[in-house]
Amino acid sequence: MKLAIYGKALDPENQATVKNLFGLLSEMNISYCIEGGYFAKIRDLIHAENPEVFLNREELIRSNVDFLVSLGGDGTLLETLLLIQHSTIPVIGVNLGRLGFLSLVSKNEIPSALFDLQNGHFRLEKRTVLELHSQKGL
Repeated sequence: MKLAIYGKALDPENQATVKNLFGLLSEMNISYCIEGGYFAKIRDLIHAENPEVFLNREELIRSNVDFLVSLGGDGTLLETLLLIQHSTIPVIGVNLGRLGFLSLVSKNEIPSALFDLQNGHFRLEKRTVLELHSQKGL
């Protein structure tokens, strides 16, 4: 199994969670690639030697990932959907924010979520993204 990791910011209160996530990936022998901008923010925290990095949608798709993990709040998850649009990559939202209506996995559920993914204990839900264009003056 191979995951892609995407995030925007790294608040100080989430540093331990992110560090633990990458430790779990290593312990569970789960390969991954990280979005380049996010990797620049967490490089010193995760101590990964030469990880695979993707910079755009095309590189992400060529990485042949099984799932994309979105680390952040609902805004990060919405940006993630733009990144994977027109692909078949399933997204798992990990809520590192406060509310998390869209990101269903909480910080303390990360280990069990990874275990379930690795063992096929999940179901995919298809969602539709609506795009709206409006004209001024209506």
